[in-house]
Amino acid sequence: MLAFIHLQKTGGLTIRNLLRSDFGGKNCDCPIHKGIRVSDWEWVKECYPDLESLHGHSVTPHSSLEEVFENVRYFTMLRDPFARCLSHYQHKHPPSRTALPLNQWLPLYSNLMCKAICDEENAELAIETLEQQKIFVGLTESFDESLILWRRWSGHPHLNLNYITKNKARSSVLKEAVLQLPHAIDLIREYNQEDRKLYDYVLNEIYPRQKTDYGDTLQQDLKEYQRTKSKLPPISLTSISGCIKRRLVYNKGIRDWRVDWMREANRAA
Repeated sequence: MLAFIHLQKTGGLTIRNLLRSDFGGKNCDCPIHKGIRVSDWEWVKECYPDLESLHGHSVTPHSSLEEVFENVRYFTMLRDPFARCLSHYQHKHPPSRTALPLNQWLPLYSNLMCKAICDEENAELAIETLEQQKIFVGLTESFDESLILWRRWSGHPHLNLNYITKNKARSSVLKEAVLQLPHAIDLIREYNQEDRKLYDYVLNEIYPRQKTDYGDTLQQDLKEYQRTKSKLPPISLTSISGCIKRRLVYNKGIRDWRVDWMREANRAA
């Protein structure tokens, strides 16, 4: 089973839509972001006994996922930590919302990529997790090439990779304003030091290895893909059936994790 580790502002929604389109009723979007439980995965399995792909911010190598599912194959996308963090900050503060000062926001989302992979702000442990579990890692900066590599790795050579970019910022005003703040660049780098180590390792070690494993036809296949791909995702009975199943079956039994999370947070306080 393919399990997508979705890191904010790395192209995750585009990947989600590809999974929905290609796997339909055999794909599950898990909307629980925090406090995932074995019982939540059991509900997924009950609704999707023939599950082939899974997506959501709660899908991580350190969740209880493998207590319920066998043969989980994780994959993810990483992005330059500075660019990812700045984009994430802008996404969290649309024009309609008062922006939390950068120096207060950064500690809440520091080294997010490491935490998603190994549950710690520890690049060494995150790298060890990637290597030991043979997790596929794409790069947002090489998105199309990453998709070609991922399709071969997935074992599903006929996956349709047509897509449109999702959740792209309409304005970079906030980004530009942040970069004018004193010490902003230093602060962003300070709070993403472990992510930088992780990203550099993937960029220099894992990603080139994946390209080598693909073989000599990579660039030819990439050019052909970019030449022929549609700018619109296919509308198919597969994706429609998946949407119907998600809304009428799966969503009916989802636990309200926000209520539970707040209850546990208040109890801890």
